[in-house]
Amino acid sequence: FFQGRLNMIPTALSQVVEQFIRVAVILLAAVIYQRQNWNLYQMGAAAMSGAILGGIAAYLLLKRAAKNNGPIPKLDITGRTASSGQKKKVKKLRQRLLTDGSMICLYSALLVIFQLVDSFVVKNSLTNSGMQEYLARTAKGIYDRGQPLAQLGLVVSFAFTSSFVPKLSGYIAHEQRQNFEQLSKTYIRLSATISLAASVGLSVLIPYVNFGLFENNKGQLTLEVFVFSIVGMTLVQTYQSIFQSMKLVKPCLAAIFIGILVKIISTGVLTSRFGTLGASIATLLGLTACGSCLLFNSKIELRKVWLEDSFIFKLCGCIMGLIIVLKGYIFLIEISIGFPDSRYLSLIEATIGVMLGASIFTWLMMKIRLLKIREWLTLPFGGKLLRGFKHKR
Repeated sequence: FFQGRLNMIPTALSQVVEQFIRVAVILLAAVIYQRQNWNLYQMGAAAMSGAILGGIAAYLLLKRAAKNNGPIPKLDITGRTASSGQKKKVKKLRQRLLTDGSMICLYSALLVIFQLVDSFVVKNSLTNSGMQEYLARTAKGIYDRGQPLAQLGLVVSFAFTSSFVPKLSGYIAHEQRQNFEQLSKTYIRLSATISLAASVGLSVLIPYVNFGLFENNKGQLTLEVFVFSIVGMTLVQTYQSIFQSMKLVKPCLAAIFIGILVKIISTGVLTSRFGTLGASIATLLGLTACGSCLLFNSKIELRKVWLEDSFIFKLCGCIMGLIIVLKGYIFLIEISIGFPDSRYLSLIEATIGVMLGASIFTWLMMKIRLLKIREWLTLPFGGKLLRGFKHKR
């Protein structure tokens, strides 16, 4: 409701509150596990309750925000007291709630569905290829480190782009096709730029992130590949949102079915041959298949966006600059103080690398004019960044 009114503040606050409480409960469960001699299942149950408590807190915050902004219009979705014309509208609304709502849930949970496939296939494929049961379970656990890392990158990508969806729907509702196409192109370009930068930056810094979070660097190559699911997932969500704004459900349904099918078929084959690295590649193949179907079914204007103003070539140039700077940063650290022997130091160096990479990438984007002025203005602090860059020049 708030996003439909183009008011993103309650949504943003509710998400921050939800995540804060969820993580606080997880940390509390970990502390009690250590002090009260809980078993792993007790700790897991307590940690998972954070999702419920966080969701309740987010709901209460949104409910309070709705009260402060006036009552939300009520709708008799049963249609019992409605006229014949209203009953038709209610029936149509229920159908859209079922189709659009289901599609949103499926695409939001696509990585989780892929993780479900992995839980059935990866360990069995490893043992079938000759790996011992204990080693296969350990390898699967190391592979699962990629999920929270990918989710971290997706939070950053979605936070920048989620406000586009209600605007797109509004342009379709008012039949403003030109504005819709222009905003869709902006949405795609920003999604690709932010998600690819997040994927590449995280991939380069994986040794420090992996050691800082998990005490060792096992599965480094597997994780370096897996984090590119950030860009795949972001672009899939972007095209799906554009399709859904146009009320095109069938292409989205076909695309996600093909993506899941590719993931199921390729996971067993690639994992048996390449280990957990094969499972990471299978995830990327599934996302690529899904995204390619959406791209193929999109309008020609949305397919040409990659070549307009040499966008893809400029983006590759910015990414190359980002890689060079981060590799240079890592090289300087290792020749001066060596690889850190402390998890805290490793996380500090990773955080500095993130800030350095983000700064350099933003400067490169401005220098080679990757984005148009109106695209910069859609980003948080985009106007200030432009003014600061022009002032320095």
